[in-house]
Amino acid sequence: MKTPQLPPLIIKKSPSAFYVYTYKNKWDPEKKRSYRASFKKVGTVTSGEKEGRIRWDEHFLTERPELKDFICERKGKDYIFTPMNEGGFTLSQAMEVKQLHAGATWALDQLVAQSPIGEVLKRAFPQRRDYLKVLSEILRFSVI
Repeated sequence: MKTPQLPPLIIKKSPSAFYVYTYKNKWDPEKKRSYRASFKKVGTVTSGEKEGRIRWDEHFLTERPELKDFICERKGKDYIFTPMNEGGFTLSQAMEVKQLHAGATWALDQLVAQSPIGEVLKRAFPQRRDYLKVLSEILRFSVI
């Protein structure tokens, strides 16, 4: 797989993140030097530092669809491209993956619902839903 070619890029820091910009230079004949005439944001460094994985903006990916098949990381002043795995898992699919946490809490809730302990605790500690606090402590210590 051929490594994509990137336009000139610059990293700029905002108060909350590092952003990737492309730019165009123009020549100033009076000063006899070039200057940056325009900037366009094309991505974000996801690590929160100057180096790390880059998440490209959608409009940039539509301009350069070859980037969808690679993970791009900035190390030093270099951009390193790693091809996506051969299983067909693309970058756009990876961005849509949702992570849900239910695990132990859901399982313990199901166990309590199937046993009489929930009702017994509710009758023993009816004030301010104290039975839920007691149940929480019982479940916490039973998991450890």
